[in-house]
Amino acid sequence: MLNRRLLQCFALLLALVLGNVHAYTQPEFCAQGCYQAIANLKFRDYDVNQTYVGMRCASRLAVSSVYACFNLRCSSRYTFNESFGYLEHFCEEYGFLPLNGAYEDVIHDVIAEYGSIENVPVIEPSTFKDTVSNTIMSSQRYYDLSTKTLVTWQHEMYIHHAFGWSMYVMAACVVFFGVFNRLMAFIVHRYLAKSPLASDAERSAAVSGHGVTPNAGFFNKVHNLWVKHIILPATFGYRHIQPWGWCTIPTRLQSILVIVYFALNFIFCAVDWRLFAGNTYWDSTTRQFWRYFADRTGIICFANLPLVWLFAGRNDVLLWLTGWSFSTFNVFHRYAARIATVQAALHSIAYTVVYRLSSNGSWAGYKAELPEQWFYTGIGATVVMSVLIGLSTLPFRAYMYEFFLAVHVGFSVIIIIFLFLHVRIFDGEYDPYLWTCVGFWVFDRFLRLVRIVVLNYRVILPGKNDPLKRSQATASYDPDGDIIRLTVRPSTNFLVGAGIHYYIYTPTSSAFRLWENRPFTLGTWKSLPLSDDAPVHESSLHKDGSASPTSSDTKSISTGDAALHPTQQELMFLIRPYKGMTQTLKKQLLEAPGYTKNMRVLIEGPYGVAADLRQYERMLMISGGSGVTGLLAYLYEFERLVEVHSRGRTSRFVWAAREPRFVADVIEKDLPSFVGRADTKLDFFMTRGDDKTSTVEQALARASKGRSFEKDNAAAVTYGRPDFRALLDQEIAQFVSESSRLAVVVCGPGRLADDIRREVVRCIGSKIDASRIELYEESFGW
Repeated sequence: MLNRRLLQCFALLLALVLGNVHAYTQPEFCAQGCYQAIANLKFRDYDVNQTYVGMRCASRLAVSSVYACFNLRCSSRYTFNESFGYLEHFCEEYGFLPLNGAYEDVIHDVIAEYGSIENVPVIEPSTFKDTVSNTIMSSQRYYDLSTKTLVTWQHEMYIHHAFGWSMYVMAACVVFFGVFNRLMAFIVHRYLAKSPLASDAERSAAVSGHGVTPNAGFFNKVHNLWVKHIILPATFGYRHIQPWGWCTIPTRLQSILVIVYFALNFIFCAVDWRLFAGNTYWDSTTRQFWRYFADRTGIICFANLPLVWLFAGRNDVLLWLTGWSFSTFNVFHRYAARIATVQAALHSIAYTVVYRLSSNGSWAGYKAELPEQWFYTGIGATVVMSVLIGLSTLPFRAYMYEFFLAVHVGFSVIIIIFLFLHVRIFDGEYDPYLWTCVGFWVFDRFLRLVRIVVLNYRVILPGKNDPLKRSQATASYDPDGDIIRLTVRPSTNFLVGAGIHYYIYTPTSSAFRLWENRPFTLGTWKSLPLSDDAPVHESSLHKDGSASPTSSDTKSISTGDAALHPTQQELMFLIRPYKGMTQTLKKQLLEAPGYTKNMRVLIEGPYGVAADLRQYERMLMISGGSGVTGLLAYLYEFERLVEVHSRGRTSRFVWAAREPRFVADVIEKDLPSFVGRADTKLDFFMTRGDDKTSTVEQALARASKGRSFEKDNAAAVTYGRPDFRALLDQEIAQFVSESSRLAVVVCGPGRLADDIRREVVRCIGSKIDASRIELYEESFGW
């Protein structure tokens, strides 16, 4: 009972604060009860040219009946002014005219006619079917039922709106847990910053191969439990990136938030119904329930819509606040959309039942309302939302991505238009929900446009003096490796780093289709001098001349030169063509001389958070198939850290692939400087063995030709699948101190990513503290 009272108080307070429902005072209830008691009667002086409300407010007989009821039942407790304020507003707002007659004058006329108010004829409105030709008084019983009906209706409206606004607990939880997780990471990293990496001398004296035991401190135990059991693991089993049927399963923390969100929606759509016999709106409790249920699901559906649009944006304030990825927020977006669609369907079904019940089981009431704009637009919105959910299933998104994007945007616009028309009869009461959706959409699109203009203004408005040709990109296709290399020189230097990705727009028939774009991880980058007399560095290694002095090395433009000579970024993306946009680009390059073409492309970004690899002593990079395109930036970034900060860092690059020619092409063009390095171990696993696998070994031989290195550090080619458990255990076993830290980076098919996640979770707490290991998963959710 206490919990129910608390829930009702919360709902009442929230509704009052937010102002969605007019809060009748007790005096207003008394006057409204008198009005409601005669609302179903037909008076002789009704003007049928007026609105439904206008007829009653203009009728002298109806108004005198209301005033007489108030005089007899309420005037001893309340004044006219405090009781009729809302009714007068109601008449002017919906009847377009004031109440017909001043209170004192009307009461004077009634007393003159009947001698006293007590002599006014009393009728039972629920049984009276004739036209009323004089001032009347409703029975006390019916007046009490009318007042109870109003109290119940107001309570239900409070509950509808309060429960709707309670959906934003979802957004609050996302922010809370995101900020909490970020705060814990900040504390951990700040603590670790006090423990520098082992020096070369300490490393030489250390006995490697035994690893270190996890710390026993209280904070470490709490952090281990948090990461091992909440943050990292899959919800159940180990599938996360791999789909279950037609959908993917969130991580455990994401699932907890989604389950709480589902529970709130289910509970709030199923509780607190005040049903009673004699309700003057709907006489049967069955009709009452279906009407309240229809309103509840509709209002909560509207409240959920801003969450759908909020979690869908690339430029989401919550993304910046929590540090979570777009893929994570996309999970929340999809589940919020599914919940809202289910509620829209239930809303439509419930109203269908209401009209069937009101017509004694026939379709007469339904057919009568069908031509009304609010009715058919509501049906249309529900149908389009349902179709859109069906078209958003994983197989459709994965195999028809560009078409999915176009349909997604188009249908979303149609839904918003339909919903604006659907609630037009409420004079803007529900428009704030929809305008919030529009605001989120416009904000996201505006920032996308700003990013595109800033990075591509030379493409949009090409000038004459552009020696670096920043108005065009260069794309080349390698048929042997089946890979596209796209080099772009943006109009403005921006953030670069491992973990950064861009959305790329390529022209089709010399025209851009802004709805056709896909995300690609930044592969490599470098800085080119803008002036002719500055030294030019042509290595494929990135050199960010605009960054701090620590981001330059001996091979790049020096810090002083970077200050004297402005630099221009050159970004390179590796693209494996599959379907849609990438397949179209491949066809264009196949028709170009030498499979190379200068073209105009638009890039949008940067997105994501640049990984801070300075805190890690070791890095294990694991890719599968074309996932190597997402790991090159990590490899180059780590190499720069080794050369600039400390030579005590080591990395291991593991690539499992089926296509030897693809692997050989990347080795020769993107990895030659890493073959045989003392601080980098390259492991290639060819999972489909045939006589062509020697292609990889030949590419390694060519890449290492003329270079000397230790035999133990030679790149290895293995025919078969890697043992991820053994790989991770080997890396942890190489730790020489309790300050040793490991970054595990994975990019590849869902099964590979899930395997690595499972192994990292296994090691936390038993082999290594969560503060000493970090999982970077380079993946884009469909």
